[in-house]
Amino acid sequence: MIVLCDLDSIVVDLITPWLAWMKAAYGVDGKLSDIVNYDWHNNVQFKSVGPRCYDFLQQPGLFCRLKPLPGALEGIKALREAGHTVLFATAAARSPGAASDKLTWLDAYLGVSRKDVFICHRKEMIKADLFIDDSPANILAYRKAWPESKIATISYPYNQGVLGVVDVVAMDCYHTGVAWQMMVELFGSK
Repeated sequence: MIVLCDLDSIVVDLITPWLAWMKAAYGVDGKLSDIVNYDWHNNVQFKSVGPRCYDFLQQPGLFCRLKPLPGALEGIKALREAGHTVLFATAAARSPGAASDKLTWLDAYLGVSRKDVFICHRKEMIKADLFIDDSPANILAYRKAWPESKIATISYPYNQGVLGVVDVVAMDCYHTGVAWQMMVELFGSK
């Protein structure tokens, strides 16, 4: 199988440091359960900050400082060992070096070369047998473009509205190791 995998909040923990930054920068004490809308500025908890919440993503070297989600590296390794080709499709912030930071992170943690990475927003333009993503918009666009492809996601408060269109909902964002184990059990064999 060809597996097309997102990075942010699927492989890499972006939310924990983002919430910590929001508290330090703006005094907003948010929790993962507060993020019921994928667009952070539209969540009640973060309305006072508005679009400034995205300043977090503009920090030079940010992605290189992020940690993998529990179970993600092991899950990807298991999918590869089962003979699947695992490619990565990820959007990058507009800040200088954001794309190269993601490439550096993938090389350091997974030994992935740039030839297996797509830095893009329109992930539905890339056909795969299995698409793994958390963004509601990406999931809907991928389902429309490739109805025969399998789609898997990790359940987050912000993607509850699209869980009915995915093939596998790996529960849950609070236990990503279990979520990745579930995906490997379902898709790990050839």
